[in-house]
Amino acid sequence: MRHNPGDTRLLVVEDSPTQAEYIRQILLRAGYRVTTAIDGKAALTCVEAEPPDLIISDIVMPGMDGYTLCREIRDCWGIPVILLTQLFDPEDIVRGLACGAVNFIIKPFDADYLVDTVADVLGAGRLQNIISRNGEVDAIFGKKTYTITAEKAQILRVLISTYATAVRKNIELQEARDELYGMNEQLQEFVEELHQTNDDLQHEIDERQRIEDALIDAHEKLHLLTSITRHDIRNHLTVIEGFVELASSDDRPVSPEAAFIRIREAAHRIGKIIEFTGNYQEIGSCDREWLNLRDLAGDATALIDLNGISVTSSLPDIEILADPLMETVIATIIENAIRHGKKITRIHLTADIGEDLRIRITDDGIGIPQSKKERIFEQGYGENTGLGLFLASRILATCEFGISETGTYGEGASFEIRIPTERFR
Repeated sequence: MRHNPGDTRLLVVEDSPTQAEYIRQILLRAGYRVTTAIDGKAALTCVEAEPPDLIISDIVMPGMDGYTLCREIRDCWGIPVILLTQLFDPEDIVRGLACGAVNFIIKPFDADYLVDTVADVLGAGRLQNIISRNGEVDAIFGKKTYTITAEKAQILRVLISTYATAVRKNIELQEARDELYGMNEQLQEFVEELHQTNDDLQHEIDERQRIEDALIDAHEKLHLLTSITRHDIRNHLTVIEGFVELASSDDRPVSPEAAFIRIREAAHRIGKIIEFTGNYQEIGSCDREWLNLRDLAGDATALIDLNGISVTSSLPDIEILADPLMETVIATIIENAIRHGKKITRIHLTADIGEDLRIRITDDGIGIPQSKKERIFEQGYGENTGLGLFLASRILATCEFGISETGTYGEGASFEIRIPTERFR
């Protein structure tokens, strides 16, 4: 007789709430009405209250185990019982058969196998392939029918032998799985060590690249510094020697006082060049720091003799990630404006924030002709030593900042410093 799952009540006996709920959900999805009991005693109470059509019970439970429960159910109610086993001992099958179990489900089990086994026991399965008649058993497999006349003892021996083989294979499989887990853990450790080695190697490569870049930069700086120093000091020494010669000649085309003034100016410029070499070697040697823009402008202004020129600021209260020599940059630009602006009366510092930060140092002096806007940042260009704006541009370059002059000639100069988004906050 085929059962309608919706009219069929099942009782699941399992001391593990998680496992019980897992089985219950599988059978509920198959359409069965399912009740659960936490142990054998609770199961008997449920059976007495409302006998189910089938019981699925774990074997190992506290108090009354699955064998004892199965025997009680067989003797008192005759309800079919399916036992859940771990496939550890062939004795499980023999004891199960002895206490009246109608089938066994091996843990862990597939959900579809559980549903099919329940359906077969209830006579509603798709694989009703065992038919008993007149002392014989017809077994249907692969669309063929096999008639078995062996005695129960012989069938039991075959069953136990098969089960024992399955147990042995299961143990071997478990051992192989444990070994595989062990190998996997070793492989994972090896992979982690490989990752660490790779990270260390990358760090070493990065450090070596940093050192190589620093050496290249140092070489370029040394070459440039040597060239500037040699060229400019030689020129000013030539000036000094020339005026000494002129002042000491018989006809004295230049008075000693005038010669002394020019010699002192040349010596002063030589001193500025030497001071420059000290500042230049510091470029990029310090770690970048977060510097407050307003404080930088105030500190830079304090370093300069303004000669009565007004310096105002409307800079935002933000920080920039820069070389500490950034103060020198701002001071140099202001000082350059004061020295070359001629009719200059005021200097104003402001900033705009967009895709990047643009700091502007603007004055009302004569400005810079278009043809000279790029050259003012070259070494040696301009009056005096020609090192100020060149030094400023080099400092900014080490910070990955840009600088340009964007003013209008005749209206004043405007130096614009560009700072990338990730370098201000």
